[in-house]
Amino acid sequence: MTQLRTLGGTPLSPLCFGTMQFGGTADAGASPAMYDACRAAGVNHFDTAHVYTGGASGTLLAQFIKAEPNTIHVGTKIAYTGGAGRKNINATFDAFQERLGLDYIDLLYLPALPLTPH
Repeated sequence: MTQLRTLGGTPLSPLCFGTMQFGGTADAGASPAMYDACRAAGVNHFDTAHVYTGGASGTLLAQFIKAEPNTIHVGTKIAYTGGAGRKNINATFDAFQERLGLDYIDLLYLPALPLTPH
């Protein structure tokens, strides 16, 4: 089992599993097996983005974490498309938070793009 580290009072696995291929190369059959293997190894930190596999990655991750929402920590990226303006950041964040079925996102990444107004 992976030893957890504490970050700001939150117990996190030292490894984060990227879900970029959930619903893509890792199809709907392989993705749950990958998630289960991560959990068996003690991984509780998963990374995704609203653009991964056309949204399938987030949809699958949402299904997997539903049974243990308070023990899984999710990092995500927003505003990959449409610019990094406030309106787009809010819209992509809100849509993805809803897709994940979470009240909050643990870690939010913003790509290094030029900021645009609004």
